[in-house]
Amino acid sequence: MGLAVMGNVVGTGQEYVEQNLLRFINTRSLKPYFNVSTSYVLRKLQLLLFPWRHKPWSRQLRRNEVSGAMEGYKPPREDVNAPDLYIPGTAINSLS
Repeated sequence: MGLAVMGNVVGTGQEYVEQNLLRFINTRSLKPYFNVSTSYVLRKLQLLLFPWRHKPWSRQLRRNEVSGAMEGYKPPREDVNAPDLYIPGTAINSLS
């Protein structure tokens, strides 16, 4: 019985978030900022703790394999200098 009540509470909370919060936030535009790997997180934490050891501070470009034209920047998974929301999100989550 307790599981049924908890399932109902979770379902109601999820429904509330979908109706009220997600209509203001475009989740597709935020998805690239969470495209991280474990090795990226370790390299980023190393960068935050020892910034004087890091040399290349510029972002890496992503190029088309066929034409070689620039398509944008590499995602955080491939570039430690790329902005991400994973580490700040986990920092805020650990405070509460």
